[in-house]
Amino acid sequence: MSRTNRQGALALAATIAVTVTLAIGIGASCASGWVGVPQSLALTSPVLGSDPATGTLDATVTPDASYQLYLGRGDLVSCVVSTSTPDSDFGVRLYGQTTQSLEETSAIVAPSTWTTTAPDRVSYRNWSRGPDPYYVNVHANSGSGGYTLRTSVRRGVEITAKPDRSTVRYGSSTVLRARARRTVGGWARYIPVRIDYSRDGKKWVNNWRRLKTGKYGEVAVRVSPKRRTYYRVRSLGTSAYFPASSPKVYVRPSIILSTPRLPDGANAWKSFTVSGTIKPRIASTSPKVRVQVYAPYYASDQWRLIKTASAKVSRSGSGSKYTVRLNLGPGRFRIRAVSSSNSLYAPSTSAMKYVEPKADGHPPLF
Repeated sequence: MSRTNRQGALALAATIAVTVTLAIGIGASCASGWVGVPQSLALTSPVLGSDPATGTLDATVTPDASYQLYLGRGDLVSCVVSTSTPDSDFGVRLYGQTTQSLEETSAIVAPSTWTTTAPDRVSYRNWSRGPDPYYVNVHANSGSGGYTLRTSVRRGVEITAKPDRSTVRYGSSTVLRARARRTVGGWARYIPVRIDYSRDGKKWVNNWRRLKTGKYGEVAVRVSPKRRTYYRVRSLGTSAYFPASSPKVYVRPSIILSTPRLPDGANAWKSFTVSGTIKPRIASTSPKVRVQVYAPYYASDQWRLIKTASAKVSRSGSGSKYTVRLNLGPGRFRIRAVSSSNSLYAPSTSAMKYVEPKADGHPPLF
């Protein structure tokens, strides 16, 4: 072999040796868990599952193993590590989502107790919005041997109910719908929930209905309130989920106003009585009931409001009735009753009644 070829071969061998050395060094660094950047830590830390994690550590060679898990708002994680070697001292600690290196003690959110008489354990509840990555670090303080890491997470739940406010005709019903979602993501499936109701949004009648969420965390209940009523969907909590409650929503019925009744043969310029029924029975002062009169807008098909009269409300059987006196000139008119809203009932409108007073009377003299 010539001198030139010999030098080239030596250079190639040196390059291969350096490459192998670097690869081994990088692999050993990743295996030990001491990583300097979050991306590498995330890549070298397997995600914890429902089964216990096992492995082997040596305090002098590979003292660390790291795992990652995601926590949503309100999630509580508990970690317990035990070792098969009585003389070994293994601990567990939890690092926050801002961890850049396992050597950063300031990033530890749940430190180890470093006990040698019992399995080491830590717990932590996440209150950030999430879901956020956290890192569980098993550390060999002394000795060597196998370890078993058991992790349990009790998830936070968020319950949303829709619609937040709605109106239903008195005596009719509507469907309230809610969904339960894990704060870490995904649906809270098949968990028991309770439907509570309240008249004022403060004092609650608990456990009115007992239901379970479906495959997609959904739950629905049909309600038919007789007055403004608040509802909420509440989970009592399970071993896997914390208790949770939806924001309160309310349903407000609108009273039923019958179509105005008029006497047969109403005459122009002469007062006549307009009346109708109301369901349910309401107070005489609230909600207010008025009768509106519409006339055609010149020769078009449009109608315009020309008069509004306050009606008197009084009891009538199990409900109420409204009455008002009107005085109209000749022509075609539409008449309807309307009610205002109050704390108990939504506004309501009756159907239109057509009237055409006869032109037998005389206009009033001024």
